[in-house]
Amino acid sequence: AFIPTAVSAAVAGGIHSALFGAGPLFTVPDHGFAGLADLPLFIPLGILSGLLAVVICRGLFVVEGGFRRLPVSEFWHPVIGAVAFGLIGMAVPEVLGVGYDQIDRVLAGSMTLGALVTLGGAKLAAWWFALGSGTSGGTLAPVLLISGAAGAAIGEVTLGLFPDSGLSSGAFALVAMAATFGAATRATLTSIVFVFELTQDFNAILPLILASVLADLVGVWLLPNTLMTEKLHRRGYRVNTDLHADVMAHAAVSDVMSTSVVTIGASETLADARSVIESTGHSVLPVLDDAGALVGIISRGGLFGRDASVADAVAEIAKTDVITVAADATVGEASRLMTAEGVTHLPVVDTGGSLVGMCTPTDVLKAAGAGAESAEPGWLSRRRHRRVIGS
Repeated sequence: AFIPTAVSAAVAGGIHSALFGAGPLFTVPDHGFAGLADLPLFIPLGILSGLLAVVICRGLFVVEGGFRRLPVSEFWHPVIGAVAFGLIGMAVPEVLGVGYDQIDRVLAGSMTLGALVTLGGAKLAAWWFALGSGTSGGTLAPVLLISGAAGAAIGEVTLGLFPDSGLSSGAFALVAMAATFGAATRATLTSIVFVFELTQDFNAILPLILASVLADLVGVWLLPNTLMTEKLHRRGYRVNTDLHADVMAHAAVSDVMSTSVVTIGASETLADARSVIESTGHSVLPVLDDAGALVGIISRGGLFGRDASVADAVAEIAKTDVITVAADATVGEASRLMTAEGVTHLPVVDTGGSLVGMCTPTDVLKAAGAGAESAEPGWLSRRRHRRVIGS
């Protein structure tokens, strides 16, 4: 999917530049980044941005749950949400609209601490009511404004403690925007690049990376699901965010198949076949010709469920249209073949048609289990799961 994504992004970027120009979306003044000397000031910002992401996500779904518990029809939820949103908008008109103008004000560092707290808190509450009631409220711009206002407020406090740093509150707002959105969506690298593209501020790269990674650590620790996957989780879908290889798509059938297969010759009698099945407990027997090639398969039901002379040859009742799988096929292909054909035993053959093994659902599960054992989830995920289990 990389090539289509790259091509579409390039085309979209070219069209946007042709229609709207190549300048940044937000006007970013000089924030006074001084390099490595400023980085320690962004460590608390990264941690607090991660906590803000947790508040944003959990608060939204708490509000959604509150609307579902209301003793009124779901029809009235958007009405109630709109009333709440309107009341907040009347009290703080700056929360209305997309919010790009307010983001510009926050980045410019022209707002007081009280105004930042009011704007961020009101926008957060209005956004919760809008989305929680089932109406449209967007995600990107509201989260950027909320996190930007919070970051600028943290910056005002930080600059009060370190007045000689030469930074502005807008610098903290810029970094908090990327860090919070990345932690809330578990898309850290995307957020770093996205905010950089919006502002085209090269000096912000190091603080962006540091704070975004710290915020992501907090998000991974405290948020089992993200802003984008929580609803899917509540509907019963499990979205794994840890990187892992699909063993079903890489393991070969030859790695998991049973090689000690009990077979029977095509010229042997039904009495011989019944004796073998009764003594081994197997439910199917591959039928081989004198050269060892697979010519059919016989099942317990087909063997004992028909009126035939025990002296008849196995070849006379064996199923000849056998579903087989190649030894070099993947376990995933074998699993899909079993499901599509409704069979539980797949004879494994080489290029010459000779039987080399048997693949069953048990073998497929063994492959999946081996993949689960070899998968390496993030160390923070392991610690979080251990904490949940032990609590």
